[in-house]
Amino acid sequence: MLGLTACTALPNAAPPREELSDRAFNAPLDDAANAHPSGFDRKLFLVLLDDKTHPSLRGGRSLWATSEDISYRPSNGDATIKVPKGFVTDLASIPQPFWSLLPPDGPWAKAAVIHDFLYYTQGSGVWKCHASTIIRKTDYTRPEADWILRDAMADRGVDAFHRNVIYLAVRFGGQRGWDASPGRNAEYCRSKPATPAH
Repeated sequence: MLGLTACTALPNAAPPREELSDRAFNAPLDDAANAHPSGFDRKLFLVLLDDKTHPSLRGGRSLWATSEDISYRPSNGDATIKVPKGFVTDLASIPQPFWSLLPPDGPWAKAAVIHDFLYYTQGSGVWKCHASTIIRKTDYTRPEADWILRDAMADRGVDAFHRNVIYLAVRFGGQRGWDASPGRNAEYCRSKPATPAH
């Protein structure tokens, strides 16, 4: 899982690794709107999907599922975007020949999860016909989703060169992914009673 860091215990310095791990899993989670005017509300917790012998793959990239909700509030003060527990992502959809320079699980992974969710739902936040997890009068557009990716990478401290390379790649190459998204079914989902989001 992402989000945990290893520590070396020094005398009278850091608590043991087990205690830090317990703190990470048991600490109260912040409310993004109250504690963070912009940015992420918590660590990213993922589970690798597999079939007991091999990892599940999409386009050669491993598939992960969020094991906790995670939210991001853009720096422009727009509505908080919540990715629900169980959402499946391949992290950054970077072609394999470029992985040595831009690995899918690089420092942009958290931003990529938000971007994947916006693409998958075509900016609606309607996932598996649950109620939308985005409180906003209008759906996000594809350019807005791409801007949020770059904004979230800046929040994570990704340098300007890498975030602009990734941003330009999705601006020029993301239309097919957006068009093929199951988010096209958002109107169908909205026409039936919504299942409460979990």
